[in-house]
Amino acid sequence: MSIETGSGSGTRGDRPTQDQTAVLVVGGSVVGLSAAALLARYGVPCVLVEKHRAALIHPRARGFNPRTVEIFRQLGVEDAVIAAAGLGSDDPSTPGMRATTLSDPDFQWFEPGALDAMSALSPCAAQPVHQDRVEEVLRRRAIELGADIRFGTRLVGLDQDPAGVTATVRDGQGVESVIRADHLIAADGSSSPIRRQCGIPVHGPGTLAQVISLMFEADLGDLLNGRRFNVCYLDRPSPGTVLAPAGEGRWSLATRYLPEHGETLADYPPERCRELIAAALGDSRVKVRLLPQIPGTDEIAVPFVIGAQVAERFRHRRVFLAGDAAHVVPPTGGFGANTGVQDAHNLAWKLAAVHHGQAGHGLLDTYHAERHPVASYTLDQALARAHQRTGYRGTDSPPQNLDPAPTVIFGYRYRSAAILDAPSDDAPAIAPTQLRGRPGTRAPHLPVRRGSHERSTLDLYGDGFVLLAGPDGDDWVKAASEQADQRGIALSTVRIGTDITGPDAQITRAHGITASGALLIRPDGFVAWRSATLTPAPHRTIADVLERILCTIT
Repeated sequence: MSIETGSGSGTRGDRPTQDQTAVLVVGGSVVGLSAAALLARYGVPCVLVEKHRAALIHPRARGFNPRTVEIFRQLGVEDAVIAAAGLGSDDPSTPGMRATTLSDPDFQWFEPGALDAMSALSPCAAQPVHQDRVEEVLRRRAIELGADIRFGTRLVGLDQDPAGVTATVRDGQGVESVIRADHLIAADGSSSPIRRQCGIPVHGPGTLAQVISLMFEADLGDLLNGRRFNVCYLDRPSPGTVLAPAGEGRWSLATRYLPEHGETLADYPPERCRELIAAALGDSRVKVRLLPQIPGTDEIAVPFVIGAQVAERFRHRRVFLAGDAAHVVPPTGGFGANTGVQDAHNLAWKLAAVHHGQAGHGLLDTYHAERHPVASYTLDQALARAHQRTGYRGTDSPPQNLDPAPTVIFGYRYRSAAILDAPSDDAPAIAPTQLRGRPGTRAPHLPVRRGSHERSTLDLYGDGFVLLAGPDGDDWVKAASEQADQRGIALSTVRIGTDITGPDAQITRAHGITASGALLIRPDGFVAWRSATLTPAPHRTIADVLERILCTIT
């Protein structure tokens, strides 16, 4: 398949040089960088290519929810993300607001206290950190872990065969080279040339709006009058305009752009941009300093598409879609980038298990089976919030019920071959208070002690599988240890009351087991299997569980 055509071979000698890797990641935004860092952490050789020479200065995603910060914690960058969040970002606990203009005394709050309600659900707090800063952190971490990160490198050709993919890339000097990889992760954005070349259609409302994004500095203290928000929806200069803090004294504004009516970027000189900002503020007296958004340019107005779509399939043979290439959700709710990072988290351990010979290729089919329903559910929830906050519906059907933010963030469920005894009902998510070790759900967070250290139960997960057994679960522990040795898989065992301590009865109850029960938790922190009590043949049970989850049954 051809991604791009053009003249100029730019090869070294008669033939392009060729590199070999396990996974090629295309796209160097937050999703691609998360995938590269996670793969490198699991010891999977990977190369990432990104066509831009540097990351956008525009913040794009403006915060990351606690579930995503848990992933950053696994990667060892939680502290770095928190430090980046301290560089002038707003308080994540502030709610969203709606008004006609910022100076309007009549306004409406959205979901106040939602993040406070999540404080007992996770050891991590939401971080009001802009995407560009997180990307800097992830890029450094991916390189530190051994990933090969190549910015200023464009994918220009791609072919698949039963054994892998062959990609032709071109660097900033026009020199072409070939990368041979076992698998490819397409994190190449909402228009994803790779998705189109794979012939994967998308479903959903599609383009909701095209907007012009502006960044500016201004003192808005008098207009805010003590109010603080993480995002504000305004009716001026057009309905659906969004104003958001972007650092100390910095703001981003997104308002409608009409290329379908002949508008171009040339129609947005600085004086018109200032008029748009003044209309949103409801006060033309505020001094505004416009800021360029693309490194090395003076581009002030940057167009963006607000879309709503989900790809029909997240896998095509050796290619996997992630992030905006797989799903695009409107920004209402702040779910987009978070959902993409969680795609990478779901996929990375599965690619690692296959690469290291611990799992069959069927395990890779569970990526679509698990993440596609989550993307569809998240899109519905973002559209419901768009209807609530801007009046936009997106379809002719009635708006979806709006689930609380904690349910959307923590309560989504997986059903696939990698989950045994998955939920039999069709509810896409459950209230986080029901996260009691059910297969297909994220394992619950409880504070525990391990040795002399205070930990979360979530800190047990990430390196490999974990068999969590009750205080009387010695037989489960022995069986799991023997199976791990025989199969050569990364599996550790943790016994409540011995390896971790706390209110033991509370810990077992929170995981839905008795003192003799056990759970198997995947590297991504989701419960793969659970037995409330000891079975008559634990060795045979564990062997069967691992064969089924890792798709190694012959």
